[in-house]
Amino acid sequence: MAHFSNSSNYSCAVGNRTLHAIDLENELGGVDASPQEISDFFHVWSLHTSTVTPGDRVIVAMSHRLAKRAWFVLPRQGIQRVVGSGQDGADNALLHAIDITHDSRRFSRLVIGSGDGIFTDLALKAARSGMQVEQVVGRGRPSRRLMAACTLTTQLPFDQVCGHGLVLAA
Repeated sequence: MAHFSNSSNYSCAVGNRTLHAIDLENELGGVDASPQEISDFFHVWSLHTSTVTPGDRVIVAMSHRLAKRAWFVLPRQGIQRVVGSGQDGADNALLHAIDITHDSRRFSRLVIGSGDGIFTDLALKAARSGMQVEQVVGRGRPSRRLMAACTLTTQLPFDQVCGHGLVLAA
């Protein structure tokens, strides 16, 4: 697991609420992930990112193609699912689900599960609103602009996908 910090004064007090915004297609590297790979991703996410605690908000975005497999694999409670189709459809659905002006009064931290540069403006606005902004990168390649806008970037440690789920890097 690699962590990159853009701030020497990064801190996250225990008990702070987090808004998790996950672009599932970007994290999995596309829309063709199997149900096992989706399940394994959430297991890896829970091991290598901050724990989702009561009071947090988790939004997972995907296209209708991935939703056919992911919808019932995701944990049953506590996850808001959003679907968008077409180019950047899932990205736009995720962006539309977030009102950062409102959410910055409810949450002290934003964790963006994506490498897509489309989330750079969201990260910058959240930071200007006083939120700590973190990025978690799965299989998608991280945008340099988005990385620069985040306080911390974590690369999830998968090195390959096989027929039996995700394989962690050694």
